[in-house]
Amino acid sequence: MLSRRRFLQLVASSIVALAARPKEVFASTGNIDGEQIQFTSEIAQELADKYIKGLLGYSYTPSDPIPFVDVDGSPLGYIVPVVTSNRAAGYLVLDASDDEILTGYRFGDGLVSPMDRGGDLGVESYSFNNPVVMINPFEFGVQSLDGSITTNCGRTIPAVSIEGRPVVLSNKPSSWNDVVIYATQMQDYTVSGFRSISQFMSYDESEIKRLTAHYACMVTAFSNVAELYGIANLYSDPSQYMQIWNYTNTHALSDEEQTVPGVVLGGTPISTCATGFTNYCASRGSNLIARTVSSPAIANIQNEINSNRPNVLHASLYNGSAHSVTAEAYATLTGKKTGETRQMIGIADGWNSSLSFLKYDQSYYAWTYGTTFSK
Repeated sequence: MLSRRRFLQLVASSIVALAARPKEVFASTGNIDGEQIQFTSEIAQELADKYIKGLLGYSYTPSDPIPFVDVDGSPLGYIVPVVTSNRAAGYLVLDASDDEILTGYRFGDGLVSPMDRGGDLGVESYSFNNPVVMINPFEFGVQSLDGSITTNCGRTIPAVSIEGRPVVLSNKPSSWNDVVIYATQMQDYTVSGFRSISQFMSYDESEIKRLTAHYACMVTAFSNVAELYGIANLYSDPSQYMQIWNYTNTHALSDEEQTVPGVVLGGTPISTCATGFTNYCASRGSNLIARTVSSPAIANIQNEINSNRPNVLHASLYNGSAHSVTAEAYATLTGKKTGETRQMIGIADGWNSSLSFLKYDQSYYAWTYGTTFSK
């Protein structure tokens, strides 16, 4: 738990330390040989440009990086917006506490960074004195005067429940001067592999709320699957959302957690979701069977996608929440100099209609589960 006063003290010490020479450096937790370089905003923009050129081409460029910190105020990295022809086109997340640095990206015409979208959700304005905080790979926010954080996903986290990831870093930085990456990571990257299911499907949160006046992330993820297998289409029959809701034992959240006027927010137990969705499919005349396993390996997720089958991934998000997404693609990025690879999972995150790519790293979460589907 971190009070706003303590958080700002840590941030202030970080700013003051910019003028001081670092006594020790912070790098990723793996054993990567090579020269270390300070991870400045300029370096972040240069590295982002290398990823962007490999992923999108030369007509796309990085914009000014947005620094973000851990919930204890420790500097971590940058969100780098992407533009083309002076129009927003997505963003990348570069986290120096991760060996691979690139931990997520999302591209699309007119798509802004998480924090620029956050302004529509009541997120506080960010600045170097009150920086963006990474709650987990999905969520970023800025602390309010009362110490709480409202995130880009519309969730408000009370100050009393704000806790950091239980990840031990080799040398946790106290200032941006301490944040470094390895020079070997400053290389061009190419997409050496990409697979996806034959049809992409992603209901977003605003659509679900408009169609049903309800929202639960797991029900939305299963609705994507129902659409992909031709079992239900919410646009033609929105009532199917509530059928999935009921079959999976989804329940309304407490009154304190009902934060959207006119919309019932719900949660779904992991223990009954697969059986409930299987029973729902049977009620629609489908023999689709759902199975849920703990801590699915990335190879298993990729194998399902290779077989043209989506996965529903469930993960705990620190600070008292969990989230379910539909995994529908994966990409392999390879460094042209070293041959190092980056494995990214493409997901429909339930909040947006475009595909988001995240590094599948279980250290970010307290637990993960995966639901697979077969006939």
